[in-house]
Amino acid sequence: MDFEQIYKTALAEIRTDKSLIVNFTGGLTQFPRHRLLVALYDDWQEQDYDLVRALFLEELQLRKTVDVNMGWYDNYDVDLFYLAAFLLSEFRRLDDFWLFAESKFIDSDSGLGFDIEYLLSFGIDNVYEQLKDNTHHPLYPKVVGLLGTSPEADWIRNCDIAQWRDGKRAYFGNPFPVEDPVDFAINYNEVQFLRNWLPKWVEATTVWHKEDIDRLILVAEMIGHIQLYIKGLRLFLEKFPKDAKSDIWADLLAEIDFDFWINRSVFNKIRLFFNPVLRIRSSFDFAFYELKLLINEFQPELKPLYPLLQQLDDNTSTEAVNEMMNLIRQVGYASNTNGFFSFFLPIVSHILYFRPERESDLLRQIVGPVFANGASDPREIMSRISGGMVFMLKESPLSVTPEGQFWVKYMFPEMQPQVEREIAQCLKELEEE
Repeated sequence: MDFEQIYKTALAEIRTDKSLIVNFTGGLTQFPRHRLLVALYDDWQEQDYDLVRALFLEELQLRKTVDVNMGWYDNYDVDLFYLAAFLLSEFRRLDDFWLFAESKFIDSDSGLGFDIEYLLSFGIDNVYEQLKDNTHHPLYPKVVGLLGTSPEADWIRNCDIAQWRDGKRAYFGNPFPVEDPVDFAINYNEVQFLRNWLPKWVEATTVWHKEDIDRLILVAEMIGHIQLYIKGLRLFLEKFPKDAKSDIWADLLAEIDFDFWINRSVFNKIRLFFNPVLRIRSSFDFAFYELKLLINEFQPELKPLYPLLQQLDDNTSTEAVNEMMNLIRQVGYASNTNGFFSFFLPIVSHILYFRPERESDLLRQIVGPVFANGASDPREIMSRISGGMVFMLKESPLSVTPEGQFWVKYMFPEMQPQVEREIAQCLKELEEE
């Protein structure tokens, strides 16, 4: 794949037709903007100010919805936010000062990660004139608390913005020319290329060196390939059991590989097999424990649903999927909104991994509880759903199937229009009450 040509072509097209910017805005997916920002970084031009500013505003809006401390969005790349900010700073347009101030004060993470030099990059004297003329700005007290009302501090006067810019360029590196397509794909998050490449590479590899296994683990995690991720962890533990990373990899493997986890502790084995009714014998059983409990104790008429879920794959017939939808509509799970969400997320995510076209039948089950908890912005709802899965996995690492996790991480971020539709329906029903 000629990455350089693809990136430069995308930039040339939008320079010719500015209306194409709509293809790079909205939603949680950064990937289209990623390519464009990297190309702009490689070929920065004064004429691109409006384009760079629009892309930065998208990244700023997305960053404001990201709960970095929760780590809800594994595929989110905060460096893209910083790259967009750096490109915008190159124009030195003082009107953007307050955008950088807003970026600095999003949360504690941005307070540390968003360099103070972004605020000073417009020229120190210009910055303090801007503060003097905008004392009523909502962020004025915070900015003054950080910079003061005049540039008296030595650290401000000695701030070398040129040196800072050189440091940022060294950090972001030189994307082109591409020397190693795989390294480029890893560094620039070219997930689709890696999804095609990794299985073929693994199949062709007969001798596994440590650096090969490290690459396997890294790429498999990036693309959400759970089976190859497990293979990499097992290979590492098998070949390098005394390595310093072995305990870390063993803990990670225990979180996602049921067989490894169940054999790791006699206590776990006794606890899980103690209940003869539920008979938890796989990670699938663990993920759908609550459903199995509901069927056994309250709704035995739903019994066909469980094997239908177990057998679901790419070849499942439309008739079987329709039967599943009909049974799910009959589920009467009584709980608060958080419990309702935790019950349905494993079901919805697992089914939509195999049958994404059935989203209109299922999204309400996870959007509705979040809406009921007070969220109505689509990005906020999507971030809470993804964050909810992260919380569930921290509490119980097998609570969502690998397929469900993949759907939440890589497929769900593309579904903002569908989430907006569900929000509109929720609002309509609220008005009718």
